[in-house]
Amino acid sequence: MAVLERLRRQQGFTETEKVLADYVLAHADMMACMSISQLAEATYSSNASIVRLCRKVGIDGYRTFRMEVVSELERQRSRTWTESMEARERYKQSTLAGLE
Repeated sequence: MAVLERLRRQQGFTETEKVLADYVLAHADMMACMSISQLAEATYSSNASIVRLCRKVGIDGYRTFRMEVVSELERQRSRTWTESMEARERYKQSTLAGLE
């Protein structure tokens, strides 16, 4: 299961981990440049709490966690863009077919 999905489900999370997960999901765009200390400060938590969350979602440490979040977000955006372009092409083709 993908990291973002695990964060959404929050299965077995403590209250602190839920706060962290909600923050990461709401601010995923900022994760690429956010240090563990910055995340801890923004969520009023500790570096250790963040590392525990990383491990709970199956990742060894914060750096890998951050890269996974950013990578998944980029894949989702790419998939959405591709689907949007395909829908536009289908609309264009159906419109042209209707004009013939």
